[in-house]
Amino acid sequence: YSVGVTGTMSIGGKEQYVTIGGIVGDMSNGMIEESNASVNIIYRGKGAESNKNSTIIGGIVGNMNTKSWVNYRYSSNIITTYTKANVYALASGEQNSTISNSYTIARMHVTDVTSADDPANPHGAISLDVTIKDKKVFYSQK
Repeated sequence: YSVGVTGTMSIGGKEQYVTIGGIVGDMSNGMIEESNASVNIIYRGKGAESNKNSTIIGGIVGNMNTKSWVNYRYSSNIITTYTKANVYALASGEQNSTISNSYTIARMHVTDVTSADDPANPHGAISLDVTIKDKKVFYSQK
């Protein structure tokens, strides 16, 4: 089966961390095939206190667990965060997970307002245009 997803997701709240994806937030032993997504993901959550329990945002899948597979996938997403989050153009994944024959054009605007006053990171923000094709990553910082 194939799926096409379009629209906007605006996520926020008091939760410590969440897992968000253009099609699936958290996938274990699953498969996504011959699908496409054009999603505007906006995250305004609380963020996390440590990297261990950080919010994960992926253009296709937020987090791919053991034996997950994404094949023949296209995504064109805009991902915007206003707090600490781990952001992936395609997906975050563990061993034994596979992404193949997939293409993405992602625009990511990551703003960590929790560190905006940090002298080591005076701007607290970064914006990137990311394209991944044939296992090559192309990006430009805005």
